[in-house]
Amino acid sequence: MAADGSRAAWGSLVAGFASVAVLPAAVYLTRFSGKYDLLHAGFAIPVAAALGVSYHDYVLEILERGRYLDEESAAELRRH
Repeated sequence: MAADGSRAAWGSLVAGFASVAVLPAAVYLTRFSGKYDLLHAGFAIPVAAALGVSYHDYVLEILERGRYLDEESAAELRRH
């Protein structure tokens, strides 16, 4: 079970960093493209949001596995 928790932790870390890095990277890359403008970088917002949601789910999973949350608390957090 320790290996599963470690994979979930790494997945959470990668998803968290990716959710933070997607939008600045999209804005930065528009500087070098003649085809895309800054307005097109806004299409990265749903990608960043989806990664942020997956990060939230990973964190809840890790907390549940570590028994830091009981079932009622986890259900309450999932509703938000």
